[in-house]
Amino acid sequence: MASFGDLDEAEARALMAMPSVCNDILPWVGKRAGGLVYCAGAGLLDSLGNVRGLYVDLSVSKSEKTDIRRTLFSVFKTGARGLARCYQLDIKHYPRLPVNEHSWPHDHFGEPRFQTQRDWVDWSFDQALSHFKSSTLITFDPEPYDPFEFRLES
Repeated sequence: MASFGDLDEAEARALMAMPSVCNDILPWVGKRAGGLVYCAGAGLLDSLGNVRGLYVDLSVSKSEKTDIRRTLFSVFKTGARGLARCYQLDIKHYPRLPVNEHSWPHDHFGEPRFQTQRDWVDWSFDQALSHFKSSTLITFDPEPYDPFEFRLES
């Protein structure tokens, strides 16, 4: 049984098996909280433009003290009792490899946690986003970009 705030794995996988569209997730909103955190979120639509009752939340952060960077991409099911985690990709980028296995990159389909490959700790924003999109079948328009990379706007 899933803990409060998480779907069970079967329901989460069923929801993620249906393609979704995320329009206008940008711009990133930055805030200071022991470092710099950028967040962006939006509701998801089905291929016909109908609301799916799902919310995508993208968050990237970097600690000023430890230089640890975290990529946390999530999909939540919305409901009367609040948000329930459907899928989540959690990657912490360490200056040195962590000893604790719980600190290694992982993802969740609902409540269950799935340990991933250790080389994911070196993934770029684009690699993490690509995996997230293939795991959730979400098409973004526009495509999110790494808020820590300098970009010229035209």
